[in-house]
Amino acid sequence: MESWKLLSTDGQELAIREFTEDDAPDALDLFEQMAGETDFLLYAEGDAKISVSEERKYIASMRESRNSLFALAEICGEPAGSAIVHGSRWPRTRHCGTVGIAVAQVFWGIGVASALMDYVTEWAMKTRFVSKLDLQVRTDNERAIRLYERKGFVIEGLLTRQMYIDGVYFDHYWMGLTLPDVVPLIPNGTNGKLPNFPGGRQGELF
Repeated sequence: MESWKLLSTDGQELAIREFTEDDAPDALDLFEQMAGETDFLLYAEGDAKISVSEERKYIASMRESRNSLFALAEICGEPAGSAIVHGSRWPRTRHCGTVGIAVAQVFWGIGVASALMDYVTEWAMKTRFVSKLDLQVRTDNERAIRLYERKGFVIEGLLTRQMYIDGVYFDHYWMGLTLPDVVPLIPNGTNGKLPNFPGGRQGELF
């Protein structure tokens, strides 16, 4: 997927591109930062015990996968957020991708998450390997839910007691977006590679 260059809603330079192996140290720093800024992500600060070499391998595997995406958003050259699509390895579900969006707190409210979601959708439309996008979002994350609904996602189900924080359980909505004009180009029986995921990377935050 080609890089995007646009403006945030407050007029700053916003770039979105796929992560490269050289981004591994910045990726780890960004995810650790975001994990400490919200309880909406599936992982907390310090949970991910990943080395730079492991992260490089993870990024390489994502870049090799035809139905997965790992994208970085930058504001004026500074890492600001990420979007991940995890594609299934199984022939019957390779057309489905699970989406995770996260944005650093300092960049909330200026359209980064919205642009990342547009990038994900455009990627799916252009690659034509993914025709269904799914995501989980905590039921009390109203801001994220509104964004996803604006982008065409609908609530398809309720997942109870999906997260446990400080003695409290939280429910999640399962939301989905069908791309009706996309006919998947991954036929059954092909070798769709599945990236090795070092730790949970799904989440929602902006």
